[in-house]
Amino acid sequence: MQVMEVRVWDPLVRAIHWPLAAAVIVDWFTDEPLWMHSWLGYLAGALVVLRIVWGFVGTGHARFVNFVRGPRLVFGYLADLPCRRCWSAA
Repeated sequence: MQVMEVRVWDPLVRAIHWPLAAAVIVDWFTDEPLWMHSWLGYLAGALVVLRIVWGFVGTGHARFVNFVRGPRLVFGYLADLPCRRCWSAA
């Protein structure tokens, strides 16, 4: 029986994921030295910006329009969240 490997994330998304996670985790626990805390924050921010840009111009599976739920549906859901909290509290 042959096992088929399906890669969904492209190499750039894979390369962004773990450095971003590491930067956030290390930054969470680092207050001193202040320069390291600041630069890890800058790195995390730059990686997020790179991922957002790649979501619009990247390869097929990396683009936001190819996600399971499209951007229009996701933003509509986020816009409805405050109203849904009001409904559930009543």
